Amino acid sequence: SDLVAFTTADQHDHLLQFAGEKRGELLEILRRSVQVASIGPTATAALEESRIPVEITPIHPKLGYLTRAIVDHVAGRR
Repeated sequence: SDLVAFTTADQHDHLLQFAGEKRGELLEILRRSVQVASIGPTATAALEESRIPVEITPIHPKLGYLTRAIVDHVAGRR
């Protein structure tokens, strides 16, 4: 399945702004059809505010840890 990674809360905001009229459709896709990874608490809070479930978060809010968490998740080593 598809996966998207957010490394800042601003990415969430900019993506929804960019979606424009398709914002509702995008939100539904993110809520139902896409696995979502978030780098840390600030990005996760922004996503959860839009009711976007976050499935993957690293143990430390750093890009390397996020990458490892995504690899582990995809490989089934959650």
